[in-house]
Amino acid sequence: MNVTATMHGTAVNDIQVAKEAGFGGIELRHEKLYRYLDLGLTIDSLGPFLDGLKVVGMGALFDIERQGKGYEKLIPEAERMCMLAKAFKAPMVLVCTGPVDVDIVRDFIAGRVGPDETRYMGFLGKPESEAVKYTAKNVAAIAKIAEQYGLELYLEPVAWTPINTTEKAIKVIQESGKNNVGLVIDFWHMWTTGETPDNVARLDKNLIKGVHICDGLEFDRSQIPDQNILRDIWTGAGNIPLKEWTDAVKSTGFDGWYSCEIFCKKAWEQDYLKTARALKQFMDYLLL
Repeated sequence: MNVTATMHGTAVNDIQVAKEAGFGGIELRHEKLYRYLDLGLTIDSLGPFLDGLKVVGMGALFDIERQGKGYEKLIPEAERMCMLAKAFKAPMVLVCTGPVDVDIVRDFIAGRVGPDETRYMGFLGKPESEAVKYTAKNVAAIAKIAEQYGLELYLEPVAWTPINTTEKAIKVIQESGKNNVGLVIDFWHMWTTGETPDNVARLDKNLIKGVHICDGLEFDRSQIPDQNILRDIWTGAGNIPLKEWTDAVKSTGFDGWYSCEIFCKKAWEQDYLKTARALKQFMDYLLL
């Protein structure tokens, strides 16, 4: 269970719901864990709740291509997340390309960004080779930290960022030179950038670290995608042919974890357990 299924819940809620809904594992998010721990509550106090439930991964480090002062903040963020992942026995940490803030991307494309812009822009407008080079450099640095904790990284190319496809993400992984970095196959991000199940089927299964099963709505791909609108749909009620995508992953021989990532606002306001059980049932259907 990805904890977006219980978006407004607590770390304890997430774990309890995942277990009661019958999931074998949980993909944790840093926002909820940090909120819990920053109150003075301890890692050990969450341990009993996790008995019988595997933590498959922890996310997420955003805007991983940051340079200068941004890089100086990124490294301690990576240290803290890797430390927590190790403590919760998660084997890997999620890292995401940026800018994660879609508004700056939209404004940049529309020519609304001036010389005094203070929002983070990453490598918007820069050559792809430059974006790949510096993203790979940072990934290598984060992967080195992860190695010290016995962890791997799973890289998510975000649909509206300069590094937005699996092809570009693979370039980053290769240029990083680290063997503890792989991909998360996120159906929505891939589908949104125009990739297909055939792109997935051609991947080396050893490169895939996990899968985000998620749905979305069709849109004009000449525009910047707005996930607040396009992902506000129940899983299975959107336009992504989820069975085809799931079968494509299976065809590679991948036998790792699949996670139910959902951004449907109505689902977030329903009974957490009913939502989680419905997602689990639908995932079981897809994976049969």
